[in-house]
Amino acid sequence: MKQLFLKKCNAILVALLGVFGFSGCEIHGRLEYGTPHVDFVIKGTVESKVERQGVGDIRVKILDVFIDPNGGEHPGIVAVGVTNQDGVFSIRGSDVVLPRNARARFIDENGVFAEKTKEFDWEDAVRTRPARGWSSGEFTKTLDTVQLTKRTDEDYDDEDGDKTDE
Repeated sequence: MKQLFLKKCNAILVALLGVFGFSGCEIHGRLEYGTPHVDFVIKGTVESKVERQGVGDIRVKILDVFIDPNGGEHPGIVAVGVTNQDGVFSIRGSDVVLPRNARARFIDENGVFAEKTKEFDWEDAVRTRPARGWSSGEFTKTLDTVQLTKRTDEDYDDEDGDKTDE
């Protein structure tokens, strides 16, 4: 009789925990779990330096570079996007904090333009959504127009066609 009573009490407690335990995590109409985070949008335009026209199909990688105590750099990819036919890109991402040592790397996988890396900071970023709950909001950064130069044969090894490590 005692065991039956305890089983029924456990069933009732589990049901109550299921109903009230998870409803306590609801903030502003949606469930929020985990770590505080910030959303970001990085926008810009990529153009050819000579023709001054937008360049499409350029892969844009947003990196956060960790610098170790010995001064070594260890880049980590935060977000990736591609330019449209007019050379315009808009990349959305989310992280625990805004990338501290932020860099944008522009790569032409068709091999016409040389790779370019541009450092940037968040000082002039615009808050486009306020902080709420676990989210620190959203920030939008517009980069200056990036001009790519055409790749030269000197950028590549003569023997195997791979890019040199210069």
